[in-house]
Formats: sequence, C-alpha cells, structure tokens
Amino acid sequence: MSEFKRIAFMPVFACLIVLMNLGSSDLWAQASASAQPPRPSAEDEKRRMEAELERMSRPEARQERRLVDDLRKAAEKYHRNKDASSRQECESLLAKVLALPKPGAETYSTCAAIASMLDRPRQAIEIVKKSIAEYPEESIGGVILPLKVSGYYRIGALATRIGDVDEAVRSYETIIANLGTAKGKEYHTALCYICLADVIRRTPGKEKEAAEKLRDVIRIMESIDKEKRDRNDVFAIDLMKDWATYELARLEHDGTAPVTSSKPNGDSLMLAAIWGSISCPSMPEVEQMAESDQPSVLCDLAKLTLAIDYAHRSNLVEVEKYLLPVAEGDSYFKGQAKIAMDGVREQIKQMHERIPVLLNDLKHGSVEQQEVAASQLQYHSGSMGSRTTMHGFGSSRCSG
Repeated sequence: MSEFKRIAFMPVFACLIVLMNLGSSDLWAQASASAQPPRPSAEDEKRRMEAELERMSRPEARQERRLVDDLRKAAEKYHRNKDASSRQECESLLAKVLALPKPGAETYSTCAAIASMLDRPRQAIEIVKKSIAEYPEESIGGVILPLKVSGYYRIGALATRIGDVDEAVRSYETIIANLGTAKGKEYHTALCYICLADVIRRTPGKEKEAAEKLRDVIRIMESIDKEKRDRNDVFAIDLMKDWATYELARLEHDGTAPVTSSKPNGDSLMLAAIWGSISCPSMPEVEQMAESDQPSVLCDLAKLTLAIDYAHRSNLVEVEKYLLPVAEGDSYFKGQAKIAMDGVREQIKQMHERIPVLLNDLKHGSVEQQEVAASQLQYHSGSMGSRTTMHGFGSSRCSG
C-alpha cells in the first residue's frame, strides 16, 4: 500500500489505535459502534467481496490500478516539491483516472483527496457525488458507513470549509434522510444538527433556526433510555447533549463562550477526533479543514484529529501546534484541549531536561548505555518535531 493511499484512508484507524493504547478501546467499540448503521450480513459481505475480486481481475481494473498508483506517486511528488511541472503531472493523471469507464469507489475517494490537495474543493465535491451515485451502499476507508451517508459527511465538510452554506445544508439534510431506521440514527442525526446549526448561524437572520437545531439535539439525547445503554454509551450521549447545550448558549449570548458543565476527559477528545475523521477521511482534507479561515466546529474537530494523530506518532511539537488554538479559542473542547496541552508541555520540558544526560551517556557511557541513549535520543528527536521525511506522504502512519 503506497503512502498516499495510507494517508488517504487511515485517520480513523489512527484514532482507534490511540484509543487502544490508552485503554479506551471499549469506548470506541461500544459507543462508536452504536453510532454506525448495522454491518452487512456475512453472506452479503461475501457476495460483495466476490464481485469486487471479479471486477479487479478484469484488464480495465488492472489499468485502473496502474493509473491510480502513478497518480499517488505524482501526488507525493507535488506535495513534496509544490512546483508547476509536478502539479501539471498530477492534474493530467487525475483527469485520466476520472475518464475511466467506471472507477472503483476507493479510486474515487483517492481522486477526491487529491483534488482537495490541489485546492480544488468543488471538483472534490463533484467526485464524491459521482461515487455516491455509483456506489451508494458501499463502505470504504474502514468507516462502517455506506457512501450515501459517509460521502455526504465529506461533502458537508468540503462545503463548510469553503463557506458554501447551501451545499453544506443539503448534505447534512441528505444524511438524515438516508439514515432510515439504521442503528445509531440518533447519533448521526444529532451530529448533523450540530453541523447544520454551525453553518446556518453564520447567515444573518437564521439564528433562531440554528438554535432550534441545537434544541433538537438536546431533545434527541434526552429521549434515549440510558438505562438500556452501557456506561460508555451513556458517556457519548451526555457528551453530545452537553456539546449542543454549549453551542446553544453561545448562540443565544452573541457568541460568548459559556462555561461547560462537562468535566475534562480524554475520551471526549477521542470521540471528537473520530467524528472529525468521518467528515474528513483523508489527511489532505483534515489538514486543510484545520487551517481553514472559515471558523466551524469541524475546524476544531480537524485540529483535534491531527493532534491525536501526531500524538500517536510521538511528535509533541505538532500536537501542541494543533491543540493550542482549540485550547485558546471558544471550542466546546477547549477545556479538554488545555489539559492535554499542559500534559504535552510537561513532557517537552522533561525531554529538554533529559537530553543533556543522554548526550553524556552517548559520549562517555558503556556500550549498553550508549545504545539506550541513542534509542531515546532518536525517540526524543521525533517527539520534538524533527522530520526525516515529509509529513503526510513519506511519514509512517498506522494502517489499522
């Protein structure tokens, strides 16, 4: 698997691995599982896999794989060099892939990620729409959501990033309409209402409509019988309700950030990062959302997604970079981000204090001390942000 494919589809897995490392995998397994439509049956999955294997054995599928591989290499080159010739090569290959008779769903997703990287969000939106039209029930990238749901989350995020309110509103309303009676409908409906309220409130005269969406979230969460839910599921329900209550208070008090009733909890950041990854399933989109000049709850979630991803890779400088604006802003998650950032700063301080000792061991210690010192210095170098390869395409990312 090329590095570009890994960064295009794996942020959710990065969050999952961190959850497992922190002993919180139960939260993902139970709370997030409740937030997904039901898995297809074993027989349905078998038929799908057989059909996909048959499709991939065809000559045109082999041509598609070669073109997509060339496209990813060109994308890596452009991301590294940012020059006109590599951009032209990337654009040319993107056009060739999109001109294929019927690209696969993952091919479309890769193309959308590359279009976004090329600062063509509207083209990315059109690519995602085409993939939804051709593969509405297919799930890709490790997210247990059909494209008719996950694809519109992606479109909603792209539209929010560029300030296209109408497109964003249509996307979130379509998600709600496509959920049907799926398990976890209440979670996705609530998340869509929070995103809708966030987009709508930026239009003058729409504040009351936005407030009603947030009240809907509160009503939905209050309607859930928590007695029938496990502890972690209850945590997710309470978090969603408190988040909506916070956004409602901020909306009704002219943007003044209220005091949240929730206690800072690392699991809150984990769920926020997972929600962010659903909306921005490729690293280029996460990065662009995090750097967007259009303030939004999705922008905050993108920063948290990146912070957790860098924490997984032990790059504390980048963790602090993305946590700081959340901690100092008016995000609902600012309290959690501040506590996490304080912990990161303490780790950085300890590393600075430890480095002179390790350098001394490396120079004057025994062979065993030198080996340990070299290993720890290499680790600290990564933690302090030293990069031997370019972030994104050349860096090591977990693959789930």
